[in-house]
Amino acid sequence: MAYSLLEHIPILDPQHGPLVCFLLFVFLCGLGGMLPTGIDEVVRKTQAELLTLWLLLVAYFVGFTNTSARPSGAPKVKLAGSRNALLPKNTPYEGDSQTRHPVRPAGRLASQIPRGATGAPRIPRDAGVSEKNHEAIKKIPPMTASEQLEVDTQILSQAQTEGIASDASTYSKVMGACSRLNNVEVALDLYSQILQKGVPCGSGSQSMSNHTVSKFFRLVAENLDEKRMKETGLQLLDTIQAHRMVPTNAIQNCLICAWRSKLPDHVLAAFMKLREQGVSLSSTAYRCIMAAHERTEPERTLELFDEMVERGVKLDRVAYNAALCACSHLGMAEQALELFEKMPEQALAPSGKTYGALIRACTATGKMQEAVDLFDSMREAHIEPNQFAYHDTIQCCVRLNMIEKAMTLYQAMIQADVPPCDKTCLYLGKECQRRGWTEIAVRILQGGANSKTAQSRGERARVPPLTTGPV
Repeated sequence: MAYSLLEHIPILDPQHGPLVCFLLFVFLCGLGGMLPTGIDEVVRKTQAELLTLWLLLVAYFVGFTNTSARPSGAPKVKLAGSRNALLPKNTPYEGDSQTRHPVRPAGRLASQIPRGATGAPRIPRDAGVSEKNHEAIKKIPPMTASEQLEVDTQILSQAQTEGIASDASTYSKVMGACSRLNNVEVALDLYSQILQKGVPCGSGSQSMSNHTVSKFFRLVAENLDEKRMKETGLQLLDTIQAHRMVPTNAIQNCLICAWRSKLPDHVLAAFMKLREQGVSLSSTAYRCIMAAHERTEPERTLELFDEMVERGVKLDRVAYNAALCACSHLGMAEQALELFEKMPEQALAPSGKTYGALIRACTATGKMQEAVDLFDSMREAHIEPNQFAYHDTIQCCVRLNMIEKAMTLYQAMIQADVPPCDKTCLYLGKECQRRGWTEIAVRILQGGANSKTAQSRGERARVPPLTTGPV
């Protein structure tokens, strides 16, 4: 009861307590003169004791406020074992004294990575918190760059020392950290684990942004060595699609570079499957498929070329050469010449294969003079013709009754150390025999036979040039 009464007297008030004590002391001293003589004497004799009592009250108040002070206006909190106590409602603010941002516990996210030794997931520190607290956590502002760096570093450090658990939450944290810090070592370890155990399903993996997934797999693709890319490249494409993503052009090109642009049939089939699924192929993938089918499936090559044009995919000389070669095999000389005329629009210069495909297309469709003119343009551009371009042009010269030019081209081919085709020697030799040039015909036919024998042994025989004749 006394405590309750004291509570209503402002003697314990931090602002008015000392003043009340002093007024009470003065009041008692002044009251002594108004009291009867006996009481007045008692008051005068006890003034020293009253002063001591006042000083004790002041000392008590000062000690009390130092230990139990609360901010002005803060509510009182009841504690077990007491009626009312003046304690603060909230714990002191924990924050950076300079930035005043909340201090995040270092390693909070890293500590949630399960230990790799047992594979058992750790129990999060905030397990069992109420939904109200969860809502409060969601309102926490995003981490700063320095905070994110610290967390990512701890995640990768723990992944390297303890292994990577195969649950979706850990998987997404490690993948995000690898993407942000460009950590190749952990990224390749995680990639190997994915190939062994598959892609873990869960809210963690589904919450990753497309940018994070794309950057992670590009980091993997760009750092796989050639051998491993050949072995697991198709699995890499499947894994990316398992994340509901499509392989980017950069990742496609990494796989193509591992095969030096000479894709085997199963890799070609994989790219064709991607195309059928609606995936946009890179220009490199397009040209590799076109070049692989330019002779066996020329229709498909031209279809892909038209698709590149419609989609605005950048065309290069390899794509043009594949389309020209397909036109040649299909006897489409007019279309081939039209494509050839459009190459300067793409800032592309023709190569030996470009001219060779055009000469073959013209020869096959009876455009003999066009074929000879193309051959001359080729030599003017200082592009050395191969044995097939020589053969087609010599054949056209013979049909145009330009035997002297045909013999000149044969001589130039021998001097350039280009081995003639069997058909070239046979065709030109028979024409010389028909004209009565027996000695020249024998030399040409003998040179062709020697070349064929050398080629069968994997060798290259040098054909002696003609020294006599009508050339």
